[in-house]
Amino acid sequence: MAERIITPLRTAHAMTPFQKGTWARQSFGKIISEASTRRYIKRCGYAFYKARRKPFLTSSNKRRRVEWAKSHLSWIPSQWKKVLWTDESIFEVSYGNIGRKVIRKKDEANDPFCYKRVIHKASSVMVWGCLAANGVGNLHFCTGTIKASDYIRVLEVNLRPSVQRLFGRKRYIFRQDNARPHAAKITKTWLRTKHVPVLEWPASSPDLSPIENIWRILKRNMAQRRPRNIQQLQDYLRQEWEKISTDTLSRLVSSMPKRLAAVIRRKGDVTSW
Repeated sequence: MAERIITPLRTAHAMTPFQKGTWARQSFGKIISEASTRRYIKRCGYAFYKARRKPFLTSSNKRRRVEWAKSHLSWIPSQWKKVLWTDESIFEVSYGNIGRKVIRKKDEANDPFCYKRVIHKASSVMVWGCLAANGVGNLHFCTGTIKASDYIRVLEVNLRPSVQRLFGRKRYIFRQDNARPHAAKITKTWLRTKHVPVLEWPASSPDLSPIENIWRILKRNMAQRRPRNIQQLQDYLRQEWEKISTDTLSRLVSSMPKRLAAVIRRKGDVTSW
């Protein structure tokens, strides 16, 4: 009986608790309150959580992710250590209270201390960074929307010094995702002209890139430090970037075989990474 009720409720991601109660009344012909629905769900070991954000994957995306994972299963740790992981991410200045809930009394709803201040368009900065298993490379702050020509300028300034810092004269392979500036014809031409070896990458696959984990760590740190302006945000990011330990980087890069196995096991669907 529990599975008969819980299974369809779990698949009804967009339903509110009230809507789930309505669904239960329609399905079983009984009046079931929202409170009863909540209690029953809790008794069965479930709870309401905020859904994690993951990219939408088409059947074609999933197929290519599996193909890519299988083609790289034979890579040994030393091969993954040769990869220069690059990416961009957006960081925002923090305003007001952090979090969705506040502890207050019933009649304190309009107490200014209990408000969550909202900025319709918070000040933000786009950051380009790169790293390898043995350390971090340059961190570059971008201005405005990044087009292919802007992206090439970022690489012109930051790629060579980062490669020299992390690999010296050793061979490496350059990893980027399939964002438009990266996949543009002029970007591919520039990389080919500069003899940059590029790792083929499946679309919509942030879970396969260790640098995404680093962005999450930095965003969590920024939420704790709560920079109040762009300059402070950039200063804090530089500080936290340089604090990233080689142990953390080595562990994340060493997780690549597990990531590949997870993609194959889930038939190309998103993983927990």
